Formats: sequence, C-alpha cells, structure tokens
Amino acid sequence: MPSLNGLQIAEKISSVYARLPIILHTIHLFPAMIDEAKKAGIREVVGKGVTAERLLDVIERLLKENSGGATRAPGAKTETSASGRENGDGKPPALN
Repeated sequence: MPSLNGLQIAEKISSVYARLPIILHTIHLFPAMIDEAKKAGIREVVGKGVTAERLLDVIERLLKENSGGATRAPGAKTETSASGRENGDGKPPALN
C-alpha cells in the first residue's frame, strides 16, 4: 500500500481488530516515534537487529496477553464488496 505508512496501516487494523497485537520493527527507536506507534495501536516496538530469541519472546508474551484471539473493535464496520455484500469470508477487510 504505497499511499499508507506503517502507523496508518496499524491504525486501520486496530480500528477493526482491537485485540490483534501489532509489532513494529523499526530503526526509529526514539521516544516520540514509540509514543506515536502506541497511539496507532502498536503493542510492541522492536529495533532493527533484534535477535530471533528476543522477537520470539515478544511474540509469545503478546499471544499470552491476547489469548482470546483477534476480535473486531466495538462498532467496527464490515467492508462491503463491489457487489454490496458484506465480506463474510473470514478475511480481513481491505485497508484502503
């Protein structure tokens, strides 16, 4: 999605799937960026060069915290297809 950055995509995902844990992998680990990420619904920020072991630890922790699974945010609207029918196929709605 060339027109959206990672934070914008995270906001869109979080607005539909509020409990889905999103991890941001970035080189920009300054406090203002981390604050922006958290506001966008990103649950964890890891820096470039993170070890596989550390990343697995983060994933396991977030999955334990979110053991109920990804559910739609209250009031989230279901995308409609070109035919006007709701997207009931279990796939996430388009983010555009």
